[in-house]
Amino acid sequence: MKPLKIVLSILLLASFVTSNADEYPWKKYGFDLKVVTLSNGKYQEFHDLKDVVEIGSVLFNTQTQQIVGFVEKDTLYVEADLTPHIVSRWISPDPLSEEYSSWSPYNYALNNPIIFIDPDGQKVVYANGVSAEFKSSFGQAVQHLNKNGAGGMLSKLEKSDKIYYVGEANGGSSYDPKTNTISWDPTQALLTNELHELSPTSILNHEVDHALQHDQNPDQQKIDGKTPDSQYGNKEEKRVIEGSEQKTAIKLGEIKEGEVTRKDHGGTLYETTSPTSTNWKNEVIVKPKEDEKIK
Repeated sequence: MKPLKIVLSILLLASFVTSNADEYPWKKYGFDLKVVTLSNGKYQEFHDLKDVVEIGSVLFNTQTQQIVGFVEKDTLYVEADLTPHIVSRWISPDPLSEEYSSWSPYNYALNNPIIFIDPDGQKVVYANGVSAEFKSSFGQAVQHLNKNGAGGMLSKLEKSDKIYYVGEANGGSSYDPKTNTISWDPTQALLTNELHELSPTSILNHEVDHALQHDQNPDQQKIDGKTPDSQYGNKEEKRVIEGSEQKTAIKLGEIKEGEVTRKDHGGTLYETTSPTSTNWKNEVIVKPKEDEKIK
């Protein structure tokens, strides 16, 4: 029982804090630390207001600093058999817990992992009406970007104070700065006019760049979006295509060093086998007759 007590004490000490050392509630237990509350004093966060408190499925005596029991019923169930034998807990707080002070700082995806995903503890919000298949595809794309060292822009966007949405598109992808929404089709890859193939994941990162520029430099993006460019349509598209699109395609192995994905904003969309692939789903293979073969 001692190791569990030590871990629990560490978790408690990580949460019970105040901006004034004299008001620190655990000072009477021999701890002399100066820290701040997760909600900056907005909510009462001190668990020593009564003798026994319930933390998850644990009953903890704040006076004796002893675990005195366990809650027999718990609402957190094992995914495999939906029985309350094992309860999982996070051992570090959500990095955005201060912005969600009405929730536990240790909850995952606002306690709704069916609707939301949260790969790094930041904000990920789906637009209304997206399918479970789309969420799965988006998760695959994020993992593919991260695995190949191309997830930096999405990570920066997730750390924004604003909320950005990812919506399901039917043919083509885009970013709408009016609604902060990236519309993405995980089934559509792009054959560029330079005859290079860009996966749906690569196209997603293209739109993420637009969203990130809108987040960090909105005035410049507005100006560039209205500035015509003979090759790319406007300067904002030129910035993305000549910049992050090339880097993403190289990291994902879709072009080689020294190659360029395209020299315009055009190309032909085609259906692919997965959100991370450039393979044609309905590729036509023509098999010649025997007498047509070159001998």
